[in-house]
Amino acid sequence: MFVPPNPRLSELTRASRLRGLTANERASHEIEYVNEVCVAFIDFLLLRGLLPALRPASEDRAEYDALWDKIGGVFIFCAFLFALVQLVIYNTLSNGEQDSHWMEFVFGIVAGIISFWFCMDNKFISENRVEALICGCNTGHHAGL
Repeated sequence: MFVPPNPRLSELTRASRLRGLTANERASHEIEYVNEVCVAFIDFLLLRGLLPALRPASEDRAEYDALWDKIGGVFIFCAFLFALVQLVIYNTLSNGEQDSHWMEFVFGIVAGIISFWFCMDNKFISENRVEALICGCNTGHHAGL
């Protein structure tokens, strides 16, 4: 018999609530902070798609991509380090939960700005492509993509 995942997950949630909310607080915060590494990786991929559009046409693409790969590695390392520092602060300081939440908010703001930039860039690309289809021309900053 197939049971959809939502009822199974709700049973897991109910079982964890029976165990006690405070008993699960530490684990849930640690999972949340480690998840920021995944968010940072997604942000890296979004930035990897956004930044070449800002590159001057005169730059060598292979040279630019090699440089960006190095910058990307540093970005991922820093995000991983940020999440680890957040975990250490949460687990060791007396006021660690509040301090780690401040770090989480800063990280969330940066991730939100990157996501917003990605969405707006794609909106402009889409508008240029629609305009090119309607007028039958190849105009606009991103129309050739």
